[in-house]
Amino acid sequence: MIGKKIGDTSISQNKTFVGCGQSLPHHEIIIVDINTKKIMDDGSINEIWCKGLSVAQGYWGNKEATKETFEAFTADRQGPFLRTGDLGFMKDGELYIVGRLKDMIIIRGRNYAPQDIEYVVQDSHIAIRKGRLVAFSYQKNNIENLGVVIEVKQSLLKDTYNDIVLAILEAVTREIGLSVSYIVMLE
Repeated sequence: MIGKKIGDTSISQNKTFVGCGQSLPHHEIIIVDINTKKIMDDGSINEIWCKGLSVAQGYWGNKEATKETFEAFTADRQGPFLRTGDLGFMKDGELYIVGRLKDMIIIRGRNYAPQDIEYVVQDSHIAIRKGRLVAFSYQKNNIENLGVVIEVKQSLLKDTYNDIVLAILEAVTREIGLSVSYIVMLE
């Protein structure tokens, strides 16, 4: 999944995911390509759509938002479905959630989950504190760039600044296929 375009990805054999269960009776959960509206194959990551007796009918007094979110149809006219905005996949009838559509980092037209980038960064050097970082995109000269802000163990920062930067650059390039343009280190 790391660094792959949504819709073109299948689940990596070397990642562990926790299942969220199966659809209830009289309910349906499907994974739909956000661009083509086609239903995805088992194991492919994209937007989670659902319908059923417990799904709300829409937003109060907001017909436009209701149509966009609660009245979605697949390319073959199945529906209406609720577009959850969540990213996930189905495997053997089990739903797995992997992120949020709005959280995606988009660089050169490709979608990246920030948590995938953060996972690679935090494991790139021993001085980086686990879970104390954020990956984000920003524009410079109308070009999307990748930045990271990390918290570093104070005892390891002084003599290892360049080593940390190089480790991040190498790991993200190798694992994700992106260049990091901006790195901020915090104690």
